[in-house]
Amino acid sequence: MTSIASNTLQSKNLFTPSVNAYSSAQNNTEHNSNEDKSIGVFRKIFNKDELKPYEGPVYPNLPGMTSLLSDPFDYIHSMNGIKKGVISKDHEEVLDASSRFLGVHISSLAGIGATVSFINRHKEIHNSGLMAFSALSLFFGLILCAIEMIVESISAKRQGQFIYKNFSINDIKGLDENMSKADLTKWIKKVEKNPERYLEALTSEEVLNFIPTLRKLLDSPKAEVKVLLDRYREKVIYSKLKKLSKRYFQLNPSETTQLKELSEKEFPKLSKEESYIKLELMKENALKRKMVNLSRRIRPWCVAEISGEIHEVLKNLTSPNQKIRENAAIKGAEILKNIDIQAKKKLLVHIIGIIAIGIFATGLILSSLAVPFLVPAILFGVGMTVALGRYLFYRKVLDSKRWHVIPKKIEETPKALPIRTYSYPKYRVSKPRTHYSRRPFYPYLEELKRYHRSQKLRHAIK
Repeated sequence: MTSIASNTLQSKNLFTPSVNAYSSAQNNTEHNSNEDKSIGVFRKIFNKDELKPYEGPVYPNLPGMTSLLSDPFDYIHSMNGIKKGVISKDHEEVLDASSRFLGVHISSLAGIGATVSFINRHKEIHNSGLMAFSALSLFFGLILCAIEMIVESISAKRQGQFIYKNFSINDIKGLDENMSKADLTKWIKKVEKNPERYLEALTSEEVLNFIPTLRKLLDSPKAEVKVLLDRYREKVIYSKLKKLSKRYFQLNPSETTQLKELSEKEFPKLSKEESYIKLELMKENALKRKMVNLSRRIRPWCVAEISGEIHEVLKNLTSPNQKIRENAAIKGAEILKNIDIQAKKKLLVHIIGIIAIGIFATGLILSSLAVPFLVPAILFGVGMTVALGRYLFYRKVLDSKRWHVIPKKIEETPKALPIRTYSYPKYRVSKPRTHYSRRPFYPYLEELKRYHRSQKLRHAIK
């Protein structure tokens, strides 16, 4: 059976080491380096501070008197977001900032109405205009909740589409040679039912041969199954990373060509050098806009980290060296996993916001009906508690690599270290002294260096 399986693999040439693909990729790289750089692939690495998108308030914008304290800052922040989005031609940023800008005005009206209503409870106001405005505070509060609900729903939909339609690796999660024959058979049936989803990364010839070859290897040694599944995983990871790179981490030749034509059309009187500088600036802004859109779905630090790794991983995935390909596949899977985790955490933030706003809006509606005051008061408290939970999740978990809380910064220098004197062949602890000779200080210095190295290692592991 082993010889049959090996002959099958050799005869079909399925997932053979991609030496030809590697050599063609090298030739393409050399060709691109020789052609005009203005119409080739454009890449650049930005730091996380340059990739920060506009984001609304971390704490949901709920109606109330306290909103009057934060509304001026939200007003300025949303205005800057609109200005930045218009300049960079980022439509998503303009949409998010404009909706928040509208919500700030409604929030201010609702806050003023709530303040007037509160004052009226303790001291009667005889101004009919203020009384009418106070009566409208409930209406303004419901409008604000509706606007915030729509904004959070749009953001949540954006996150859901990004998670489930693009770069998830759940299809190959747990797929290895250690799977039982029954589990592997189940996976084969899922592939046969939905080949477009599972075999998207394969060529048409590989699609025809993959399932029959895998069925023949069901009773073969695990080593042969491992070879086939490793090749399949490498193909899937390469395909998803390639799609990710084209969409967010580079300008493709067609895009750079369009920018060049646009530059020549809008700035025909520039000299050759000025035109080149202008074109480079336009390409940089276009690529930055792409990466900011990705930062809106995950986090800026994650995008900056991936941009420094993804192109090297893609190159190594086409290497003829099997060990290099395996290491690149592990790194690529880690990148896709980080993207999946960060996107799901951002989705959870929006879902928590929707729940908090919904509970608060329900309390507003019940407060206008003939129900005991205690019922809406409880709902207001629960809504504010959920909103506080979102705030804490955003601050403490969103910027960590996994689902754990961000640890506190470990101090670089220890608060207190035992002072040691040097005596051969071991250290011995002694009381602090005011004077040290040159020789006893060396072991203490070495110990301090070892402490720094251990702290750096702890940071790297976490």
